[in-house]
Amino acid sequence: MIFHHDTWYAAARAVDLGRALQGRIVAGVHVLMYRQQDGMIAATSNICPHRFAPLDRGTLVGNTVRCKYHGLEFGGDGRCVRNPHTDRINAKMHIRSFPIVERHGFAWLWLGEPSLADPSKIPDLSAFE
Repeated sequence: MIFHHDTWYAAARAVDLGRALQGRIVAGVHVLMYRQQDGMIAATSNICPHRFAPLDRGTLVGNTVRCKYHGLEFGGDGRCVRNPHTDRINAKMHIRSFPIVERHGFAWLWLGEPSLADPSKIPDLSAFE
C-alpha cells in the first residue's frame, strides 16, 4: 500500500504517551514514541540500524533509548549517543527522527520531509477537546 508521508498523522492519543516506549506502524513506517524527561514527545525510527531489532523492546535511560540487542543508545533526535563496544559512532548508526506535535489531545506525526512539517496544517479538532 502506498501512503502519503508529507502530511500530519494522529499517531497516538497524547494522554497515552508516557515514559514507556511505544512502537507503532504509522502509514507503513515503524515509529517509536515516548515522553522525554521534560515532558516533550520524541518520535524516531523503531528499528535499530545494527541488527534491525525493535527499539520499543529496549530500555529508556534518561532521555535515551538503549537497544536490547547490543546496547546502542539513541537520543530523541535519532542520533546514536553511545556504543558500548567502542568509542566510535559513525553516521550509519543514527536513526531517523520525526517531527511530532502535541495538539487537540493527539500526538501528530510528520513522516515526510522535515522541512515541510508546518504545524499550522494540523487539522483543527479543538471542538472535540
